[in-house]
Amino acid sequence: VNVFVDQWPYWLNPKKIRFSTRTKNCLEVSGLSDDPQRISRITFGQLFEIRAMGVASILEFSCLSEAEINKLGETHKTEDMRSFSTDDLLDIIYEPWVDQVGAEDPRFSDLLPPFDGSILERIDALTNDPDSDEVEAQELADAIPSIKERVSEIAELSLEGSLINFFSSLSRFDGAKLAALFDRFGWGGSPPTTLEAAGSRIGITRERVRQLQARVTHRLFAIPFQPYLPALDAALAEISNHAPVTFEEAAELLKAKKISSLNFDPRSLITAAEACGRTPSIQLQTVRGKTIVVTSDIRNADRIIRTAYQQADASGASNIQEVVSELSSKGIDLEDEEVRSALVRFSQVEFLEDDWFCYRKGKLHRDRLRNVSQKMLSVATPMELAVLREGVRREFRYRKYRGLKTWPLIVPPRSVLKSYFEGHSEFEILNDSLIGPVSPLDYRSELALNERILVDALRSTPACVLDRASFWKECVRRHMNENTFSLYTSYSPVVVHYGLDIWSLRGVHVDPVAIEAVRTANALRPKEKRVLDHGWSPEGHLWLAVRLPDRHAGFVLGIPGAIRQYIVGREFPAKDENGQSFGSIRINDEGASYGFGSFLRQRGADQDDLLLIEFDLVNSDATLRLGDEDILDVISPET
Repeated sequence: VNVFVDQWPYWLNPKKIRFSTRTKNCLEVSGLSDDPQRISRITFGQLFEIRAMGVASILEFSCLSEAEINKLGETHKTEDMRSFSTDDLLDIIYEPWVDQVGAEDPRFSDLLPPFDGSILERIDALTNDPDSDEVEAQELADAIPSIKERVSEIAELSLEGSLINFFSSLSRFDGAKLAALFDRFGWGGSPPTTLEAAGSRIGITRERVRQLQARVTHRLFAIPFQPYLPALDAALAEISNHAPVTFEEAAELLKAKKISSLNFDPRSLITAAEACGRTPSIQLQTVRGKTIVVTSDIRNADRIIRTAYQQADASGASNIQEVVSELSSKGIDLEDEEVRSALVRFSQVEFLEDDWFCYRKGKLHRDRLRNVSQKMLSVATPMELAVLREGVRREFRYRKYRGLKTWPLIVPPRSVLKSYFEGHSEFEILNDSLIGPVSPLDYRSELALNERILVDALRSTPACVLDRASFWKECVRRHMNENTFSLYTSYSPVVVHYGLDIWSLRGVHVDPVAIEAVRTANALRPKEKRVLDHGWSPEGHLWLAVRLPDRHAGFVLGIPGAIRQYIVGREFPAKDENGQSFGSIRINDEGASYGFGSFLRQRGADQDDLLLIEFDLVNSDATLRLGDEDILDVISPET
């Protein structure tokens, strides 16, 4: 008996369904996670043949899959794969804590859907990745009010209160065990106690204390961002502003500023700061036998390093001037040499060439340059450095920014890219300018489903060359959404556009004769006139009449040059003649207009229907009508 009656949906990635660990492992070992076509044909008997997959796992697999298909089915039938509102996400993107809060912090894990990294990094992925899960994006947006409330509660805690609150969530200890281990870490305002002292307080051995300490440290280091601890940051800044000071003066200062309610030892402050991923702006110095607290000779070292790491993770490599510019945009003015000195002395970045650097110590899956390069090399290898760089540029042109316009992504020059690949354990340089992977890459595991469809469609032809219409038909035949096709052909790094209406795979050698044959066939194909007419209505509105093509999902209209100057770069709220709202019509700087999808779907648009658009330039709105030549007769009888 088949598990599923219908085909497994092309848009549903089995790896994104939240199965239990056992079920997930069974699917991984059997290869089902990477083979949706096989899942479509799987029977209950075949599932029983998978080692360790019993009745409970089979029921979980079938039921959760069916629930996910029902939940997302209607969503993925629409033209817009990313229909969720980003207003709430935009509302928090500039909050100072957005890169210090994430699901891996146990204080927030109950409020957030599971994901890697901070909220800022997740917003970046959800708003820039066409394969992102819009249900997760909506869950994140829904969680924002609760997150803000939790953040406010933490912000009101004292220094010692916020540290023990974080430590308690991290360790999952309470009572005497919590107090003993907290003091062993030295976060409570006094230097760390010994293993012996901590163990004697709760009646366990030194070795057991060491094991518990190691467990907590492992959980702490598993948080890939600086946890949100505003009192800790305020304490470091306050002492730094008044340094040099003695231990006693520092403790009194924190009490006077109501940051702490007890005499908090600066050594304990520095210990907690370093453990929580900070680069303290203060340090201890012994003068004539007396230890005092002084400032580091580099200002804002922690902010410099955080910014450098974020830029390097986002683009693969960044440079000192980019760090200076981003900090300046946040009101922190620094010189290039100050940034260089902080990175050389305190960070783990690797300088590649002059002012360019990368950060190899971060999590590999967050290095966008590495990920994009592996995608392209899984399709064709080895690849010319210049060809690979153009693919990176294509991907970055779509993503544009780290987060929601937090900071633009940059494409490093070829010399920097070469240094980046030379020092990377997963890539090798061949013949000075060819890049290849150290281990073979399989595009079926490296690429998301929609990009795999692009590759399969182009590889299905002998010459690996297709015109756009044929390319579209091959992709739709493989169950790709029409709007998704337009998106991926615009920005996917694995495809290359050889001039007008000719497509192939990046890095694949293509016979020039095949390209010329497709170009000739395109030239001989009759051209259809889509824009029928345009003009001005008696009310002073600019109108445009268009005949719809057979594929109007993701319909993009080029505005004629004669009227482009009036509406280019603008956005018009759209409505029908009865005043019903249909989103917005946008016209980019090149004169391409889009946003018609919801109106055309709801009104049942079909091939050769006539779409009439009226732009009210004064009130900045647009009226849409759908019909045949009769509506054109009314507004422009001579046509």
